[in-house]
Amino acid sequence: MPTARALSSALKRFSRPSAGPEAKALVSGLLKQHGPLSNREMWHLVSKTSPETSTGDNTSIPSMRYLKHIVLEQMGQSGELVKRVINREVPLESNTHATSVSPVKTWRWDFMEAPTQSKTKPVEKAPYGAEVGVGEDFSHLNKRRQRSRVRHVTRDVSWMKELDEVRRIAAERDANV
Repeated sequence: MPTARALSSALKRFSRPSAGPEAKALVSGLLKQHGPLSNREMWHLVSKTSPETSTGDNTSIPSMRYLKHIVLEQMGQSGELVKRVINREVPLESNTHATSVSPVKTWRWDFMEAPTQSKTKPVEKAPYGAEVGVGEDFSHLNKRRQRSRVRHVTRDVSWMKELDEVRRIAAERDANV
């Protein structure tokens, strides 16, 4: 029968530590200050700016592995950060010592953009006769059935128009009485 100590040490292998608020604040501050950053750039900045204990250990983010797999992963899953492909221009040197620029795609961590109202689509009004099949896709049917379905929908729409006209006349008659 395993002891409690052996059981707790065995469970540590299966549980993931969570990123502390200091680590999240440090990463957020770096992104606000420097813009989108790669894992390596972020680690270099963290190792420079993070306070160290008397033993030389980084208190909030102890390693690059912790940064990548704990802090950034949790911030990405919570919707605070997103990993994007960004085109960077990298200078290339040729034999003639003339520099040229080459675009390179890199992955960078950045803040998740809040959805704006302008990007939301307005609610579309259903077309007249949607109840009887107007606007539906009949491409899955063979040609004969497509023609027949269109005739039936056209017939039903004309019937709906007649019914609406009768309702309008009845409503006017009831309003006059």
